[in-house]
Amino acid sequence: MIYVLCLAIFFATFIGGAIPLVRTWKQIRLHQFIGFGAGILLGTCFLFMVPEATESLGGLVGIGILIGFLCFYFLEKFMMVHACTEVGCELHDMGLPIFIGFSLHSLVDGVALGSSFLVPSLMPIVFFALLAHHGPTSFAFTSILKVAGYTWRKMFAALCLFSVMIPLSALTTHFSLVRVSNEGIGWVIAFSAGIFLHIATCDILPEIHTFHKKNIRNLWAFTLGLLIMTSLYFFFDHAH
Repeated sequence: MIYVLCLAIFFATFIGGAIPLVRTWKQIRLHQFIGFGAGILLGTCFLFMVPEATESLGGLVGIGILIGFLCFYFLEKFMMVHACTEVGCELHDMGLPIFIGFSLHSLVDGVALGSSFLVPSLMPIVFFALLAHHGPTSFAFTSILKVAGYTWRKMFAALCLFSVMIPLSALTTHFSLVRVSNEGIGWVIAFSAGIFLHIATCDILPEIHTFHKKNIRNLWAFTLGLLIMTSLYFFFDHAH
């Protein structure tokens, strides 16, 4: 099962990144996809990951979440992980730094997926969240490289490498945690929840407000993501 899901993540990331290589999309559509991804990630964090980690850590769960949030914050500040979708962004360079930043982003997300494999009730939720998030992320990744003037061959090679980051990180994390205690797994899940929280609130949600005339559509996309995760919460009957 773990190999099948990793393969699915690879293809979702690859297909999302391949779309800008064959046609040009309006940026407003990308923002709607991003808003939907924010709802998915935020719902996953609060409805599934935090309750699951709380069972193992109790009152210490907040520390794990804070560590994950701050680690990703500092990682973003110094390694340019932010998935900037603006061509004229003044704070984020293009080209190689973008590739490094997006790849680190994916490696960290892989930790969340890899740890979730050890919690059967959490695994499908985290997988779905990453699946919904990384299509638009990969779309933004290749769009930026395209604007940066990369050749089709270089963009294709970068996309292939980028697509393999989550499966590689997930498999490494999973097999590293097989013999770890439930408390240890709880720390990893809390850490991952902090990462999801940062990505949704600091990286993605601001994008919803970029286009003022279309804000309502972005808001609806975000709300749809939340509603889907809420429905799944009641479907899986997580009585924490």
